[in-house]
Amino acid sequence: MHSVRDSFTEEQLRSVGINNVINTGCPTMWGMTSKKCSKVPSRKGKDVIFTLTDYKPDRKRDQYLIDVLRKEYEDIYFWVQGSRDYEYLKTLENTKNIDYVGTRLHGGMRALQHEKRTIILGIDNRAIELNKDYNIPVIEQKNLSDLHNLINDTWGTEIKLPTEAIKKFLGQFGITYVSE
Repeated sequence: MHSVRDSFTEEQLRSVGINNVINTGCPTMWGMTSKKCSKVPSRKGKDVIFTLTDYKPDRKRDQYLIDVLRKEYEDIYFWVQGSRDYEYLKTLENTKNIDYVGTRLHGGMRALQHEKRTIILGIDNRAIELNKDYNIPVIEQKNLSDLHNLINDTWGTEIKLPTEAIKKFLGQFGITYVSE
């Protein structure tokens, strides 16, 4: 069996005759049990770490994101994940006081692993499909104007893990998955 991260990918593979697939979700979320999710704050924090994606730039979207974060948080930190992310940040306006939020899926997953409140801006199908299947915290670009409200709302992180699929996939290798 081959593991895939979402039902969209599973359907695509099955449509071309590849049937030995199982939708386990992304391995980065396998540790996000209900117990772990309950430790993620439900209210806005004082500060924020953000990411951008150099290979999928959208100057209007990304500038809006930075402007919202500057208004909503005291201190803003930029996490460079890609080799040209920082160079891209420097091309945007009003970023001189930012050491460097949300377009990097796995940056968001890493934050969740560290029990940090996370909003991932879905800029491609990966984060959007994971949100559909597993309820990871994603806002789609078309809803970006709701970012202020989402930041200020109280909400819990409730990722729905495909526990049985993960157990089945890992079991073929003699690995036991412990979910709680």
